[in-house]
Amino acid sequence: MSNMNIFMRDFQARGYIFEKVIWDLLGGAGYIDVKPGNLNGRGASHQIDAYGTLEIPTAFTYPIRLIAEAKCYKRTIDLGIVRNFFGVIQDISENYVIGENKERNTPNRYLDSGCIFSVSPFSPEAQNYAWAHNIFLVSFSGIPRMNRIYQNIKQFVSEIDSDILKEIKKEELIAKFDFFKSTDDTYTAPPTLVVGILDNAYPVMLVGNNGWIKRIKPPKNTDNILGVKINRKSRPDETIFNLHLNGEIVSFNLPNAIAKKLIERIDKTDYGEKVFGLDIPLKYAFSESSVRRILKVDINLPNNQDYVNTISPQNKNSENTTR
Repeated sequence: MSNMNIFMRDFQARGYIFEKVIWDLLGGAGYIDVKPGNLNGRGASHQIDAYGTLEIPTAFTYPIRLIAEAKCYKRTIDLGIVRNFFGVIQDISENYVIGENKERNTPNRYLDSGCIFSVSPFSPEAQNYAWAHNIFLVSFSGIPRMNRIYQNIKQFVSEIDSDILKEIKKEELIAKFDFFKSTDDTYTAPPTLVVGILDNAYPVMLVGNNGWIKRIKPPKNTDNILGVKINRKSRPDETIFNLHLNGEIVSFNLPNAIAKKLIERIDKTDYGEKVFGLDIPLKYAFSESSVRRILKVDINLPNNQDYVNTISPQNKNSENTTR
């Protein structure tokens, strides 16, 4: 039987580039040491979009290893994708045996945590399954700064001749996109992504203008700062929250399976009062060294509607609510 040529399709090309963009942005946040490659499981070897250890450790647990997939689909991410990913995580997590010398090498033991990043939302069935099996979901759908990046990717891929796309390798494609970013005036400056922990429980991806986190200076004698939830935008499968942090506008997206309880709390809270907290692990660079800190942010409701209109007048429409 003759070997069939496997041609790259435009949707695959967009996916490869989106994957690389996300890992670059995550690595730039200084929180996750990202690596692509294969991880051995109990039953098979798995090609993983990216994995990496969190650079700020947690006591009483093995080092946390993030195992991640990036999806660049036009359609909603369904249950099958999340279920298959969970199977991969389980197989990798069970691949621990004691060697012939009967010693346990703890530096090589990890607490594996799975996350799927997507440009599109997740279906309710996928959200419920992910919650039940401790898989975290991050959608960038509806966040303008990330949508501009996706549009840049679509533009780049659409301008590649179809014959070239059929023959190009993934590494060549990425190299061409890196050149495009550095030379094309239409490429949008990338946002800065920072991992936040919502109410000490659920990770969220905070998206702001390039370098926003470096412009937030915590007080010298405390790690606590105040922020304001400007508004939220409800969509069929997700809710987008917009925050004001020390002069910066920052957004994050939550699956509605997670957002539901938070929204119920917000709707019962008075203007000006706290609605949730965010912990933001950071690495501040000083000369040739760095300092690790946990920035603790109390998010309050705005004092009134006039405050919201002053900060973010472009958000005044029927789909948004300040509460």
